[in-house]
Amino acid sequence: MKFSARWARGPVALALACACIGATAPNPHLSPPVRADVREAFHLLTTVPFKPLSAQHLLDVARHALEARAKERGVVLSLFPATASTPEVDVSALDDEIETIAGLTHDDARADAYLTIRAMAAAFHDPYTVFWDPEQMLAFQHELDPQRTVGVGLELRRSRAGIVVAYVVPETPADRVDVRVGDRIPSIDGKSTHDLGSTAAEALFAGKVGTPVSITVERTGEREQTFTLDRALYRPPTVTSRMLPDRIGYVAVSAFGEATPEEFDDALHRLVAAGARGLVFDLRNDGGGFVSSAVEIASDFLGRQPLMVIERRDRAPATIHGENDAPVHLPMIVLVNGNTASASEITAGALQDDRAAELIGTQTFGKGVMQELDPLPDGAALKITTAHYLTPLHRDINKRGLTPNIRVSGAQVRRIGELSHDPQLQAAMHALLAQLVARAHAHR
Repeated sequence: MKFSARWARGPVALALACACIGATAPNPHLSPPVRADVREAFHLLTTVPFKPLSAQHLLDVARHALEARAKERGVVLSLFPATASTPEVDVSALDDEIETIAGLTHDDARADAYLTIRAMAAAFHDPYTVFWDPEQMLAFQHELDPQRTVGVGLELRRSRAGIVVAYVVPETPADRVDVRVGDRIPSIDGKSTHDLGSTAAEALFAGKVGTPVSITVERTGEREQTFTLDRALYRPPTVTSRMLPDRIGYVAVSAFGEATPEEFDDALHRLVAAGARGLVFDLRNDGGGFVSSAVEIASDFLGRQPLMVIERRDRAPATIHGENDAPVHLPMIVLVNGNTASASEITAGALQDDRAAELIGTQTFGKGVMQELDPLPDGAALKITTAHYLTPLHRDINKRGLTPNIRVSGAQVRRIGELSHDPQLQAAMHALLAQLVARAHAHR
């Protein structure tokens, strides 16, 4: 679902909690793109935040940050106080001050521009209104929508049995030869995995597209096999899925990226086609992402039911409904914990309010505000809180979180998603099987 063209392109609606790290390169003068960054950032920060600040306050904050930076570089000065005028005049004054201080301190003008924007964003005292430089923006994009990688499509983990398959990415070389979750991989390209961790073992799959790599596969009750696979380019998924015992489907979402709804639909339809009688939807440790992705996934189960209520600056509250005319109806449990945040809370809250699923686990993070992600001209970005949201039943979860229907501590979870080592998943299985039994009795 797209809320509007503005949400779909350019600024993007977000609900997530994350931070990234980046660096800058030396440059004694403001380049035109960075100069444009300052102009666009000042415009955005004075027009779109949910709780606005005056242009004068932002100018004062920017000047104080520049003065403090100069002092750090051994230059003590006091910028001439200026009264907010028109945006064009205000930004022009900031540009001049940035370049003047960069010249006096032999500093990086781009770094001082970023410092200025970052200080103005911090003036809102909102942990979710932040400035990201180009490197931080790229890291964020990679987190939500991983870039394509070269390999055979296997995610591995170490167990007592050695290196085993944790997930097989659909339509990859490993999937096409029927490598399965739980298979043991004692060697890769003739190298023993006995003393390797999962990351080191996965690194052996790296190489050039089209080059061969051999894997030895051991499966209980079958003879050991060796497959020679050609490395291929594929995108690591944000959605993983498999069938659990008693035909209970399991699907986990690690982040709500742009590609996540399509990945989720594929996983859901594969499980339904394989005869799933119920579903465990795992949102533990999902810090959020794009609001539109959360809405699309909730719509898979809720059709056109209410999904959330959005409160914006100077506007009446708006109820967002799903846009799916063929929702899937399965008994469902949603797994949550303290790291289930933002977009994942939107989805979980909608499913809980509309009685499409029960929540099992621990209290969620509690982030009931949404951000607009605005790309800036040189590849940097501003993430600005622009709205507050409520669940369909008008519950405010900000700084409160969602309360599970069944509380199960995560303290004893040793490996998330592995049935024998995950008491929360065990509790979800027990609850689903009880629902299935109750349904069967009700239809007799």
